[in-house]
Amino acid sequence: RESTRLAAEAQAALAAAQEAAQAEEVRGLDRAAHEERRARSHAHLDASRAAKEAMDRAMAEEERHRAEVEDAIAAAHAAAEAVERHKQKLALDARREALQEGRRVREAEEAACAAAFRAE
Repeated sequence: RESTRLAAEAQAALAAAQEAAQAEEVRGLDRAAHEERRARSHAHLDASRAAKEAMDRAMAEEERHRAEVEDAIAAAHAAAEAVERHKQKLALDARREALQEGRRVREAEEAACAAAFRAE
């Protein structure tokens, strides 16, 4: 009887140990699964953060490019206006020169007429 009882206790202890080992294994698997989910979550967050940073850099580059284009357009307009002002100045200078030349011709003609009149 004692040996049967001891055998039963040993069997119960063995069963309890096996249950405890299985429970520990399940907890270990649960921990591993939790760590894996956590690692995947961190990887996803890191990937999201990297994607956001890349998007921010791309948007900043696009903004710089847009500003450069706007500056180039403004410079082109300023240059066109400067060319137009220069053309107008050249046209005014040419007109002034033509008027002065016309005045000199008239004065020369008047002087020639006066000299011819005096010669008569």
